[in-house]
Amino acid sequence: MTIGDFIKRRRTELGLTLEEIGKATGVGKSTVKKWETGSISNMRRDRIEQLAKILQVNPVIFIENDIADYDQAINRTRRVTTNNISYRILALMKYKKLSFYDLSNYLSVDTDGLRNFILCSTDDEKFNDPRLIGIANALGLKSVELLTGYGLNIDEDTDSYINYIFQKIDEDLPLTQNEQLTLEDFLFENDNFSYIAVQIPVLGYVKAGIPMTAVENIIDYEEISQEQARTGEFFGLMIKGDSMEPKISEGDVVIVRKQETVENGEIAVVLINGDDATVKKFYKTDAGIKLVSTNPTYDPFFFTPDEVNSLPVSVIGKVVELRAKF
Repeated sequence: MTIGDFIKRRRTELGLTLEEIGKATGVGKSTVKKWETGSISNMRRDRIEQLAKILQVNPVIFIENDIADYDQAINRTRRVTTNNISYRILALMKYKKLSFYDLSNYLSVDTDGLRNFILCSTDDEKFNDPRLIGIANALGLKSVELLTGYGLNIDEDTDSYINYIFQKIDEDLPLTQNEQLTLEDFLFENDNFSYIAVQIPVLGYVKAGIPMTAVENIIDYEEISQEQARTGEFFGLMIKGDSMEPKISEGDVVIVRKQETVENGEIAVVLINGDDATVKKFYKTDAGIKLVSTNPTYDPFFFTPDEVNSLPVSVIGKVVELRAKF
């Protein structure tokens, strides 16, 4: 049985006219007639979903060449989990134990861009994006199956957690570092994948009284491993000036773990008098605090214990990695 024969038989069985099918799918009755006669064999994906809905069948039927058994095709399992394509992708990633990192490698695209595409783009944007076909291939599906959700069975825990993630996104609330980790854990169900990327903000400046993650502070994003992210809370900071030359240059990004103390000789991010944070080698003695530049043309800063308390002078993080510009 051809697809056209199937459409006509099913339409007749349900007592539907050509006009009714056309109205439900947004085409004229002449187009429906051409579907039935086989004059038009390639339907748009949105038409496939609309046609499947009015004929009460699985849309996958319409991407097959022929139908061997009419009754089997009619009774094919039809499970619709959600109208959100992103939801389906995450659910299948969980089932396949694939991370955003895995998918981006498969597609040879940027991990951040792919994560944002999956989580934040609309269904319409996904529909016309070639990455969707690649994602479907990676998940072992045809793109129409991913678009429609047919054959996808989602357990209660998966349903609850994915809806929580999308509720935050819908409310325009960014995912915290811990939520990104939890999402990756949720997808992977394995704590031993240290290469999974976690996104952290890169700040242009840090000042007292201004939240570090305030939107106006964020100028870019960097990625750290899941293993590293588990050791604390991190942010990136864009370096200004040449006081830490030759090791750290202006425009470089340093990865900083938030902490209030560091060991002598370690490079710290220090906030002085509520002004912009400075990046210096840190030394503390009974006489006070000394901040040292690696550029010998800059003199060290000295602060007495009274100045440390009155200004104040406070450590807000330790530099753990340098992402040098090229």
